[in-house]
Amino acid sequence: MPDHFHLLVRVKQLQDLPGFENPEGRPGPVKPDLPGLRDLEGLLPGLISKQFSRFFNAYAKAINKQQCRSGSLFQKNFKRLPVDHPRYLPGLIYYIHANPQLHGLIDDFRNWPFSSYNKILEKRHSHLCKHAVISLFGDPNAYQGFHAINHDLKEIQRFRMEG
Repeated sequence: MPDHFHLLVRVKQLQDLPGFENPEGRPGPVKPDLPGLRDLEGLLPGLISKQFSRFFNAYAKAINKQQCRSGSLFQKNFKRLPVDHPRYLPGLIYYIHANPQLHGLIDDFRNWPFSSYNKILEKRHSHLCKHAVISLFGDPNAYQGFHAINHDLKEIQRFRMEG
């Protein structure tokens, strides 16, 4: 997309986060029963926002350096919405994949070169959570079948974030 992009990000549960230092100061899993640790869970959305901010800043600096330019690369701050029920995920994934076609940039979103649609079907290893996506649909054939149908996107209209 020339002026925006979509990411679907799953935030791990606290007990699934490796790499925090344990009480002895060594890398390793954190015991979830440490006093005060549960109080930190409320800070997670802010930490995630900060990480994305750092990512976008680093990306902008790299592009500015590569293109010998300066100034802001992005027009606005990123927006985010929680997906509060798993039943929305298949439609949201479809919406993200179909977005270039919905905006008239391509006739068939499956041919959009900057999409994860085909990457999810590849056997090659990647950092995408392919199995998690495919399992939402059942299997690769069901994933492809779901994407082959033009869906009424009313179910996920609440996820749209215009201007």
